[in-house]
Amino acid sequence: MADISFNDLVQNLSYGALFVALFVWTLRSNDKREQRYLTILDCYGKQLEQIASTLTKILGQIENIEKRNE
Repeated sequence: MADISFNDLVQNLSYGALFVALFVWTLRSNDKREQRYLTILDCYGKQLEQIASTLTKILGQIENIEKRNE
């Protein structure tokens, strides 16, 4: 059987635990960041809908003005 000392075992376990802790922390921070991005995208989507609606109304008014001028 391989001769593994107690110090080597503790060192390997500590590196493994550190890796797992950093991995979990990264996943959590990525989830938070993704939620912020989705909130921003929802806000921009609503604003774009309002802009499109306003542009449609303006185009309709321009067409009405052009028809009256003909």
